[in-house]
Amino acid sequence: MSISPASQPAIVLSHQKDAHHRQELRTSFTDAAEKLLGPHVSIRLLPEMKMLAESFYFWLTLSSASGQTLGEEYCDVIQVGATRLPSMKSRLLLFAFGIIGPYVHKRIVSGGWEPLMSVFKPAQTAAERAAEIRTRMILRQQETNDPGKGKMLKSMVKTLLSWASIVARMHLALFYLRGDFYDISKRIAGIKSVFTKEITGPQPSYAILGWFLAFQIGIEGFNKLRHAVRKLHWGFPLPDEAEMIVPSESCEKEDASIMCGICLCPASSPSCPPCGHMFCYQHIVEAVVVKNECPLCRQAALPNTVIRVYSTL
Repeated sequence: MSISPASQPAIVLSHQKDAHHRQELRTSFTDAAEKLLGPHVSIRLLPEMKMLAESFYFWLTLSSASGQTLGEEYCDVIQVGATRLPSMKSRLLLFAFGIIGPYVHKRIVSGGWEPLMSVFKPAQTAAERAAEIRTRMILRQQETNDPGKGKMLKSMVKTLLSWASIVARMHLALFYLRGDFYDISKRIAGIKSVFTKEITGPQPSYAILGWFLAFQIGIEGFNKLRHAVRKLHWGFPLPDEAEMIVPSESCEKEDASIMCGICLCPASSPSCPPCGHMFCYQHIVEAVVVKNECPLCRQAALPNTVIRVYSTL
């Protein structure tokens, strides 16, 4: 078998094909969870469903004789390590940094594991849920007025995660320039892609995209560094980093005429995404943060498109 490095278009196409198959698996896992557990529970388990689906796809393709994924087989590409096929250690590193790492990152960005833990708690009445929300609001206000070590730690984690996205884009720019490792997990595991067939003639390159992306990252990184230095020296938040206004207790009253589509109880602080379905404010915001769509009709929705409803006819 002739060994030659895989071209950038072949690597990108194989990843796109694998992403399509992983998406089909995620949809199947999510639909099964919705039928077994109900929509109000399955919506909180979306990151776990994604991790399970991608883990299943990873180990399913690993069990094949060649170790090729469906996308790599389509593009006549195969993964190689320091020798021929990647070792089990390299595979475990790829699994840890390519699947477990993004899952942990997603959970931290979306607010931690509290939505997952709430699945195992006994069902709450509307009054208990409203009291819990009120307590959380009070604690958040206390943290804002007296930021301790916990607040500083959260701020540091948020800053590191924002820089992590820039590092990922820098790695993508490096791939466009050099064409060796498409994602960071493969670079850590030392796994490259090569063709399984004879290649003749020059292969296309994405180097121009790499230079454009590097220029864009340089500008964004300079702005982030300038903001960090200003905040470090003067100690006040910048306008785009201001804290969200905490709703008053009057905003948490329940409207018995409006039922939440997630908890199926009278809506606490009735709110709706652009499609118009009604939910509790906390539940719909948590849902669209995890997956950018309405839990009922799956129309696209973002946290900043959720609208509070203060009166109905």
